[in-house]
Amino acid sequence: IRVYERASVSITKSDHRCGNWSAKYTKNILRQTFTTVSWSVAREPDDFTFSQGAFNFSNVSETPILSFKKPGRYLISLQIAMQGPPGQQCSKNFIDTFVVQNPLSANVRDTFVCRNNSVMLTAKADMGQPPYTYRWFNNIRDTLSPLNAPFFTNASLTVSPTQTRFYTIQVRDINGCRAWDSLKVEQKQLPVGQLLDSMRICFGTSYELEPGNNGGNIKRYQWSTGDTTRRITRNDSNNFVVELTDTFNCKQTDTLALRVNRQLFPNAGIDTSICLRDTAVLRAQGGQLYQWRNLTTGAVIKPKNHIPNIPVFPTSTSAPTRYELTVYQSYPDTTNKVLECALTDTIEITVRPLPALVRPQLVRTCFSNKQVALNTFNTNQPGGTGI
Repeated sequence: IRVYERASVSITKSDHRCGNWSAKYTKNILRQTFTTVSWSVAREPDDFTFSQGAFNFSNVSETPILSFKKPGRYLISLQIAMQGPPGQQCSKNFIDTFVVQNPLSANVRDTFVCRNNSVMLTAKADMGQPPYTYRWFNNIRDTLSPLNAPFFTNASLTVSPTQTRFYTIQVRDINGCRAWDSLKVEQKQLPVGQLLDSMRICFGTSYELEPGNNGGNIKRYQWSTGDTTRRITRNDSNNFVVELTDTFNCKQTDTLALRVNRQLFPNAGIDTSICLRDTAVLRAQGGQLYQWRNLTTGAVIKPKNHIPNIPVFPTSTSAPTRYELTVYQSYPDTTNKVLECALTDTIEITVRPLPALVRPQLVRTCFSNKQVALNTFNTNQPGGTGI
């Protein structure tokens, strides 16, 4: 009966400091020939089943230098096979551990910065042997010019990137051990308001200012009026400013200049009366343009123009005839180009009927030098005088 021997080796571990380790084997029987050599080293401490992955190396006597960031025991598995019976291998598994104590680590977190603002980057060093020194770099993913700050800086650095940037922090402890970590600084756009630059309105009307919600991420509105609602309604001339704060706490202001046109005072005159078949003159005041309309018939008797006065010939004696004056005033406006304001006034004209005379009875008399008394004319209108 032939017995095939198995591998006989010793594992030597090397501490390269700063959480860096390597392992190698040495043959205890120099004449042995190995067919396969397989190393497996746990990636996480106290993982003795390699459930969280392993560093694997084949057919080498020594592992590369491995860097560990967490303290603990890291399983080493070395499996060596030698030639066995025909078609078989004789394998042996050797077990050991790296014991990592307090490896230096650097920790930073991704963050963001609002456009045109600054942000403080803060690194945290852990374990190793303090005191620590820090150095910041542009990350290899960043194409801008290197930052390369001096070695002896503190853990915080204030930056004002004009676009999304990547930075790397290097931490050193008193033993010269180094650790690195990287972070991303994402630039957030400022919220954008939708207010117009300016708006002009007529006296007596109001305007709603609505700056929008920047795609739904505005959490706070602060108006120069003290209001905190999304919309405000105003009827006074002023520059209205709103500060928009989004869900990232990025802030930006938006402004609208609201201008209210002067108040119009249309004047159609006082109510009056005329006799039937007489002409009345309507006299307008208070604007640039004027339009007259007969409210009794609804007809426009004088379209909008610059002429304030027009003659009218009302004929109804049963009820006053009402006329409406519309006064127009135009103003230049950056938004609407021209804003025309209008206001109305009315006047009533009463038409008095003419008196109806009743002819007296015929008086017959002989021609003589004697005075004759004529009968009196009667009228259906009381008062007045006749000649």
